[in-house]
Amino acid sequence: MSETVETLTPNTSRMDHLPPYIDSSSTENSKGRSNVWGHFTKQEPYSEKKAKCNYCGDLIKYSGGTSGMRNHLKR
Repeated sequence: MSETVETLTPNTSRMDHLPPYIDSSSTENSKGRSNVWGHFTKQEPYSEKKAKCNYCGDLIKYSGGTSGMRNHLKR
């Protein structure tokens, strides 16, 4: 019985057009994923999950997500 071993080399010419892979788990979570974080600052203690509006200073809860923060900005 003879075994044939085939060595495969990646075809890099087909992969040249792809953007570089960025592993999001290795990058720091730059103030959350939502763009509303550019308008708010997380407040300590972080266990309370409140953010301060950078414009008026109101504290908004973000424990259920950032929709409350987004609604605050619409006012």
